[in-house]
Amino acid sequence: ADIQKNRELLQELVDLHKNETAQIYKYIDESIEKLSKETFLTMSEFKNNTEDNLHNMDNTMKENLQNINTKVESNDEKILESIIGTNGSALSLTEEWMKKRSDAIENIVSSRLSVCGHN
Repeated sequence: ADIQKNRELLQELVDLHKNETAQIYKYIDESIEKLSKETFLTMSEFKNNTEDNLHNMDNTMKENLQNINTKVESNDEKILESIIGTNGSALSLTEEWMKKRSDAIENIVSSRLSVCGHN
């Protein structure tokens, strides 16, 4: 009877051990599954945020480049207008100066020739 009682006690201990071991493994599996899901969700959000940020940066850079190109074109037009524009531009002032100089040289040459012709 004592042997049978000891055997039953040992069997209960083995069953209890199996039950506790199964509960521990179940807890570990559930924890790993939960952590895996949370990690996957976090990585997925990170990836989506990164893609959104890259897309936003791309759009912003394109807009900035367009703005810069527009300003450069506007500045180029202003520079050209100031160089080859109407009265007061660098080109028209240079043309006027060269005409005056040419007239002055022509007057000098004419006066010298007339002086030479009277001698």
